[in-house]
Amino acid sequence: MHTKHRILLALAVTALTAGVLVPAGATSRASALLAQVPGFVAMVLLYAWYKADVAQRRVATSTLFNGLVISFSFIALPAYFIRTRGVFRGLGASVGLYAGIFCWMLIAGVAAGLRQGG
Repeated sequence: MHTKHRILLALAVTALTAGVLVPAGATSRASALLAQVPGFVAMVLLYAWYKADVAQRRVATSTLFNGLVISFSFIALPAYFIRTRGVFRGLGASVGLYAGIFCWMLIAGVAAGLRQGG
């Protein structure tokens, strides 16, 4: 299994974890903060996927652009996709990115609903 595929699998695991950790009701601040950890891990994994893609495609990126990917992934990654894949494949990859984000939220929501009993 390629590194990028492992990272995508780990992203799915963070979605499940996020759903399990979301508080069911009034809770302590520590529990609420703990529930945010999978989201931060997912952001780190998304950056790791980007860096693996950069290495695989042997593309030069600047420190500034890497910072933009960290700070503004929703905008910077589609720009990267268009730059490295061309307009049509880049737009397709961008749609895949946004669909993946939606699926992450859906998995987390379903896991939270199942954990809370419906």
